Amino acid sequence: MRDTIKKINYYFQFVSGFVTIALMLLTVLDVILRYFFNAPIGGTYELTCLVLTIIVFFAVGYSQEFKEHVVIDILYDHLPRKAKWVMSLISTLIYLAIVVLMFWTVAKYSITLISTNAQTPILKIPHWPLVIASAVGLFSYILALINDLLFVKDGGVLSNDPN
Repeated sequence: MRDTIKKINYYFQFVSGFVTIALMLLTVLDVILRYFFNAPIGGTYELTCLVLTIIVFFAVGYSQEFKEHVVIDILYDHLPRKAKWVMSLISTLIYLAIVVLMFWTVAKYSITLISTNAQTPILKIPHWPLVIASAVGLFSYILALINDLLFVKDGGVLSNDPN
């Protein structure tokens, strides 16, 4: 199960990377057209705001899986292994509770957006598909935290140390 979760988050980060590249190309094209031809691409700013949600939420699970989040471990590194295990268990449970709450809130919000048919003002893109994509990204984050919990349950200690 743990390998399956890692694969899911691995592929999600590729989606995030692909969308980042597409957004970069759109921005460069918009700047070139604006500067040289005085013909910007309409709705670029709006589209940028929307796809940033995919970039961020599809990458958080991968970041958690490979411990790429920013941590402050000055005291943690000097704790005995048993204390590190307890801290790993408690922090993972707290993170899991917070992310499940975030997922639930975003999922409920997407239902509201479907019923109200909220759209962007210029491109008329509905908000709900991107909010659902955010919920899917948060679900991948939940899976990564479950992976961490399984690791800790088996006696492992979470660390950002690559060794």
